[in-house]
Amino acid sequence: AESVSGGSRGMLTEIMEETWKWFWDLPQPWQEILESGWPLFSILAAVAERLRVPNSSCETSLLEPFVETFDNAIAVSTHQCAAVLEASLVACPEATASALVALADNLRTTMWQQPNRYYLFTSTLPERQPKEDDVDALLTRAEGLLREHRGAWRLLTSPWPFWRLLDRLAAKEVVNVTSDSSWFWMYVFPHRVRSDGLISNRIRGTSQAYCLQLFQDEVQRLAQRTRRLRLVEAGPHIGDCMLWAAAEFGSRLSASCVEPVAQ
Repeated sequence: AESVSGGSRGMLTEIMEETWKWFWDLPQPWQEILESGWPLFSILAAVAERLRVPNSSCETSLLEPFVETFDNAIAVSTHQCAAVLEASLVACPEATASALVALADNLRTTMWQQPNRYYLFTSTLPERQPKEDDVDALLTRAEGLLREHRGAWRLLTSPWPFWRLLDRLAAKEVVNVTSDSSWFWMYVFPHRVRSDGLISNRIRGTSQAYCLQLFQDEVQRLAQRTRRLRLVEAGPHIGDCMLWAAAEFGSRLSASCVEPVAQ
């Protein structure tokens, strides 16, 4: 920033302020923005990382797990979120919003396991259980809280990473992947850090398997020479190469893979 001339700095500030105002004037709810696939929260997260200030009037004693989650891809636990909600419900809206979005993130990564998790608590039929819309409700509460402070510059400079949490909430964990002539669904990591997240990001962004083209070409070449294929892979990571082969060759394929690192 120091290398930018005063005039350029002023113009950039003006553009930034205008864009910031435009964001808060958007009529779409944040849930709709997340579902649209447009990386608006990714951009805000990147900007906030550059503008963050070390000194803040906001409570930071409970901040550490919310920062570490982007370094080690370990989820923020429910009790850590509850501690933040107890400590900062009024004093620090961005901390409260971070806790609410982290809770939503924890819930959405397990929703696919059951049609309605409330059904597990009783024998009452699922259709008589409360609607499982906790993720939407938590996100709506976080949005409403921050909109009360709309336009405040502190929401971009705060040490609390709620824009990154919103961005991660948009990272789908189930992707429809297309191959040459087939398609398949696969689970990827619902975060964006380390090799797990980088590979998952690429699959999310392209709807293509991360599998090397060299591997695909070699399998295609072998498939032209034999009716039955047997593949063995050591270290498949998230398994996209084998899933690609299964989708491409169907019953012609017999495959085994061994992953020594628990994923």
